[in-house]
Amino acid sequence: MPGSQANSASRFNALVLAADRTAADAVAKFAGVPCKAAVAVGGIPMLLRVLDALAPLPGLNQIVVVGPTSAALAAAPSLASGLKRDRVARLDPEPSPSRSAAAGLRALGLDAPILITTADHALLTSSVAGGFLEASRISGADLAVGLVRFSRVQAAFPGVRRTVLRFQDDAFCTCNLFAVLTPVGTRVIDFWVRVEQQRKHPARLVAGILGPGAVMRYLLGMLTLEEALSRASQRLGARIAPVILDEPEASVDVDTPDDLMRVEAILAKRKGS
Repeated sequence: MPGSQANSASRFNALVLAADRTAADAVAKFAGVPCKAAVAVGGIPMLLRVLDALAPLPGLNQIVVVGPTSAALAAAPSLASGLKRDRVARLDPEPSPSRSAAAGLRALGLDAPILITTADHALLTSSVAGGFLEASRISGADLAVGLVRFSRVQAAFPGVRRTVLRFQDDAFCTCNLFAVLTPVGTRVIDFWVRVEQQRKHPARLVAGILGPGAVMRYLLGMLTLEEALSRASQRLGARIAPVILDEPEASVDVDTPDDLMRVEAILAKRKGS
C-alpha cells in the first residue's frame, strides 16, 4: 500500500469533515444533489476529489470521513460507491462540526499526526496537502494551521470574496487545513472548530480565539500574526504554528454556487494548460 516503506515517524492519518452545516445546503440545492459532498466538480463528487488528493501521500495510514449522513449517501449512489476504498472509514456526523471533529479524532487515535481538511476543499492537490503536512511536522507545534496571504489570493482571483484576517504585518485567508501533531494538539481542535463558525466575522473569530482584550488591537491593525498565535497558544495550553502556503487555490472552498462556478473555471483552466 502507498507509504508502506515509510518509517513509523513519517506515518499519518487523515480526517475529512464531510457533513453539511445546514439541512438545506445552498450548493447542494443549486446542484440538485442530496448533500454538498456529492456535488460534482470536474465531473467528480468533491469529497472523492479530496480523497484522491490524499490517497497518494507517502505514509498515509487511514482516512476517516465524518459525514455525509446515511440518508444522503443512500440518495447519492455514486458517492457511496466511491467511498468504498481501502484505508477509508466513514462515520455518521455529529450534531455540530466540533463534535464531528472530536468523533473523528477518537476514531483515529493519537499514535500518529492527523491531517484535517474538509470535503468542500475541491481544489486540494497532493502537492498542497503533502507540502502542508511536511511543513507542519518540522514546525515543532502541537497544532499547525494553514494560511495563504490574501495578496496572493487577490492577485490570482480578482474580486473573489474570502474571509480575510488582517494583521499588522500581513493579511491572510484560511484554507481548511489543520494538522494535529501531538496529543496536546487535540485539546485545540474542538475549540478551533467551534470558533471557526465565526469565520465570516473576523473580529468575532479573533475574540473567540484570543479573548475580548485582543479585539481592539486587531481592529486597530496593531496585532501581528505571531502575537495572535502566541496569545492563542498561551490561552489554550498548546503551541499553535502557522503554515503559510504559496498556492492561492488552497484558500478556495465551495461555500456558495458562485464558489462552485469559480472552482469549475479553475479546473477547466488547469485542464487546458
